[in-house]
Amino acid sequence: MGPVAALTSFFKRYFDVVGRSRRSEYGWLLIIMPAIYIGGAMLLAALGYTSEDVSPTLPDGSSNELPWLVTLIYGLLTVLILGTIIPWTTLTIRRFHDMGRSGWWHALFTVLWIIPPLGALGWIVQFFWVLFGGGTAGANAYGPDPRFSASQTFG
Repeated sequence: MGPVAALTSFFKRYFDVVGRSRRSEYGWLLIIMPAIYIGGAMLLAALGYTSEDVSPTLPDGSSNELPWLVTLIYGLLTVLILGTIIPWTTLTIRRFHDMGRSGWWHALFTVLWIIPPLGALGWIVQFFWVLFGGGTAGANAYGPDPRFSASQTFG
């Protein structure tokens, strides 16, 4: 799966927790999405704005009026970050399905955040497990192998 197909699948399967997703989809999105976030931050820095400029009032008590372009960029980045929480969750669940595991593993790793150090450690374990964990060959309880489409099979 290439980067365009991964990004398309990411948004097409926004609420889809059924089925399986390949490592390549997850890997491409780990490259694409941070690149978008970093690109937006670099654009803001090139315009001369930092995260401190977002506060509604400055230290001297005066109001901080941002130009409309900066406000638009911050708004788009915020919408993008908030708007991708659900598809990241569903993608992670589908990756667990690909490895033959229940999507509830993702819930377990999320609940670990009740104790922040444990949650951080759990996030690291989940990240590497989902990124590097191999999918089960052939069909499993969660669906057919996503590496092969119907057009690539015989019969």
